[in-house]
Amino acid sequence: MCLLISSCHNLVLPRVVFEKFNDKDFAQLLTYKEERDVVIELLLNVCKKHRFDGIVLEIWSQLSARVEDEHLITLIAEIGLFLHIIWY
Repeated sequence: MCLLISSCHNLVLPRVVFEKFNDKDFAQLLTYKEERDVVIELLLNVCKKHRFDGIVLEIWSQLSARVEDEHLITLIAEIGLFLHIIWY
């Protein structure tokens, strides 16, 4: 993956928005590691298949007022860890 240096190519970073998720979906995603693993695997497969340089994960604004920050940080950290693994 290219760091933001003037000699780099343009990065492809699609937005990931959980807009079809309802409260029950978010609760399961934040509560059960198995559910997070399914989402992470899906994101990894899409990134690999389409050779994306990463993703823009838009979840904080959807959930920040509804759940504890610790749960969101855990989800984001897990997704980030696995995305980091496939590029390094």
